[in-house]
Amino acid sequence: MLRDEIKEYIRSKKENIDDTTLDYYANYFCVLSNNPQILGNNKLDNLIDNALLYASKIEFYDENSEIYKYLGPDCKGLREPKSKIIYIRGNLEEPLREMTVYHELHHAVQTNPLNDEVGINQESNIGRMIMEAQTQFFAEKIYEEIHDVNFEERDIPSENLRMQSGGIVTSALHNYEMYDSILSKIAIILDVPKDFFVSINYLYDNNKGLNKMKQVYDEA
Repeated sequence: MLRDEIKEYIRSKKENIDDTTLDYYANYFCVLSNNPQILGNNKLDNLIDNALLYASKIEFYDENSEIYKYLGPDCKGLREPKSKIIYIRGNLEEPLREMTVYHELHHAVQTNPLNDEVGINQESNIGRMIMEAQTQFFAEKIYEEIHDVNFEERDIPSENLRMQSGGIVTSALHNYEMYDSILSKIAIILDVPKDFFVSINYLYDNNKGLNKMKQVYDEA
């Protein structure tokens, strides 16, 4: 689907969607439609429907808002299931602010309508690590394709991350850099592209994602 077709479809599903939210949604699904290796056997219109089911509006909040007082100064964004609003801290610097929109939107698209679980098995530490790393990876992929830029890998001192000091993490991401570094190593071990981890997180059966990864591991 072309970007205009995607916008038209979204409006047909939610007539009162605001232009800002619509533009971000169109960016997300336009990049997804251009990456069939990530979309896999999923139908784009089904994923759009799922996104609108779990997140129908994007709001940027400032330090005077109640949501800021509730989330605190360290939170970058939140997808609030009850209100179906994606809250993004407005004073985040770009490109992280826009990437955070795509990150939270990706979680909405991933959510399984059968049980409201997000991504692959949340009871597994490795499952959660993969989910957050691939979510940020795809969020930044969207930004790169929409803005025609390319983020180079950089060395990040570990004291700037939530881990013990004394090491160096290599990542091209602007968030979840430590997870990304681990995910890159897993991708090498399994001999799969990092796109693979995005695609297995779209599977509605939460255990299918981990089982698919186990299958690849067994075959590697």
